[in-house]
Amino acid sequence: METYSNYVPMHGDHIVESIICADCHTLITHSVDLEGNFTGEMYVEQATYHEWLNSAFSGQGLDVPDEYNGISGTCQTCHMPRITEPVIISSGYAFLEPRTPYGLHTLVGANTAMLEIMRDNIVDLGLTATVDHFDSTIVRTRSLLESSLEIEFVGGGGGYFSWWESISAEGYGIDVKLHNKVGHKFPSGYPSRRLFVELYVVLSESGDTLFHSGKMDSSGARIIGTDDDGLSDYERHHDLIYDESQVQIYELVAANVNYDPTNVLEQAYVTVKDNRLVPKGFSMNHSAYDTTRVEGEVLFDDDFNKSLGWSGEVIAEGTGTDNITYAFIDPDFNLPNPVMSSEYGIVTVNVWYQSMPPRWVESMFDYDTQAIADFEELYNTHGSAAVLVATNTTFISGLSDVDELDEGPVLYLSPNPAREGETKLVWANLSECSDYELFNSSGALIYRDAINGQEGSEMIRLPNAKGVYIVRVDYGTGVKSLRVVRD
Repeated sequence: METYSNYVPMHGDHIVESIICADCHTLITHSVDLEGNFTGEMYVEQATYHEWLNSAFSGQGLDVPDEYNGISGTCQTCHMPRITEPVIISSGYAFLEPRTPYGLHTLVGANTAMLEIMRDNIVDLGLTATVDHFDSTIVRTRSLLESSLEIEFVGGGGGYFSWWESISAEGYGIDVKLHNKVGHKFPSGYPSRRLFVELYVVLSESGDTLFHSGKMDSSGARIIGTDDDGLSDYERHHDLIYDESQVQIYELVAANVNYDPTNVLEQAYVTVKDNRLVPKGFSMNHSAYDTTRVEGEVLFDDDFNKSLGWSGEVIAEGTGTDNITYAFIDPDFNLPNPVMSSEYGIVTVNVWYQSMPPRWVESMFDYDTQAIADFEELYNTHGSAAVLVATNTTFISGLSDVDELDEGPVLYLSPNPAREGETKLVWANLSECSDYELFNSSGALIYRDAINGQEGSEMIRLPNAKGVYIVRVDYGTGVKSLRVVRD
């Protein structure tokens, strides 16, 4: 280097520290209005380095649960993994002394789509890398993605899901927990990127689909229903999903001065949604929280990045997790009773990553420039199918109590979902005096009361927190539990 550039290379410890990544992966823009006038506001377009600072991986994350203490790692740990074999760091200079350790210059992230577009258009784009070069980089990118997330079925998993299925003959449900395993938000970086959850339930023998949230079209790029309106709207964060039209999407949604979602980076004025999965050790009390905020409905999700006790109290912050409750309350969601049939429900959860969703990209094609037209052709030819990050499967079965087949007391709740926070318990064919109890979805008792008469009704006021609640009625000769959704 000294011979050809007149620079003398010197050792620098900062080369192996995360801060060397900060300049390019921290971008704060000067916001403008729709006429191009400066608003005077600054907008955090991306702050991946700050997200790492606000994590257990940097050693600076606050309120880290005990099981995550001791975690550490720099950006280079994942993006430039080290090998211990001696390496000569310059080609054509075999006489140089080998060095160790050596950081592999893989530098992969998550954007397989752009890599594939470049690989398939090497000549037209004037690239010097070969197809093999791109393929090896794509393989490493997919491998990194697939190590980024873990799916857990809370209270069950890998077998019959006992808690929800034992609650009620009126419906079923399941709790899914996602664990972010990377050292920053997931997804991170450029704000087009999104992560979304697909969950579907099929019958083991007939193959009939009973429920499907996050269903994609045949291209594998569009979420049916959710992506129909382009950028004019966006999917809110969900702690509870009870309808197939609802889908959990982890993303950043920037909005302009009119609070309309925008993909024009200079017009980004405010963030109306940022529910991206945060890293382990992330805290709202960290000094970097002003550039790593979570925004939108996720702020009302009690278990986002937190572990909760049985009564709903926060035990610890910084788990890097999120729980999603799926409640299957549609009357058409029926599982065969195991007394009568061996058929059961197969629950599959897939988590998908997308770097260039159609709803983000396609509005750009309304502008008539040669560069945009060229990219539109490449984009349409390649497509923008989502990439599978993680998958998991479990099972749910019909209730096995033979008494469920017999005629007996009539009990139901209406309305359900209880959008105004109230639902009516209606009963018939009961003994003269019965008791009922109200529980939250964690099994914590909220209150109990008595109901009188063989038939009648009583209004039940639910807590303010959205979620699933259980009304358990003890009618003397038996017990029945009913599920109600507080929306």
